[in-house]
Amino acid sequence: MNRKKITLLLSFAVFGSFFMPLFEWHSFEMNGLNYVLSTHIAPYKYFLLLIPFSAVVLFFGALYGENYLLNGNLMSALPFLVSVFVLVMRYLTRESAASGNIFSEVSLGFWMMLGFSILLMLIKGKEKILKHY
Repeated sequence: MNRKKITLLLSFAVFGSFFMPLFEWHSFEMNGLNYVLSTHIAPYKYFLLLIPFSAVVLFFGALYGENYLLNGNLMSALPFLVSVFVLVMRYLTRESAASGNIFSEVSLGFWMMLGFSILLMLIKGKEKILKHY
């Protein structure tokens, strides 16, 4: 499997995991789109929209011969950075009545998105190394 196919697969996986349950909020599982559209969440939620945007840019960039609309390395790091930022902001702005463990409110979709974005970052980071061979 070459780097182009791996980039296509991982960017599709990041995009798909955005629509899986990411967080639990008052016993409701919220996917990325529900989280952004909720009126009860702080404004940092809009940063989550960068994740599907960067996944789509990476997908079509890899599909059409590595011609990215924006910097490919920035687009590959953006899902990871936004995921970590949202997790930290959820920790800092959580309600005082919330449970002490922030990780109990994070669902499988978030961990999948974080894992796929780390793999995507590693694949795009090794791009220069792999070109020599």
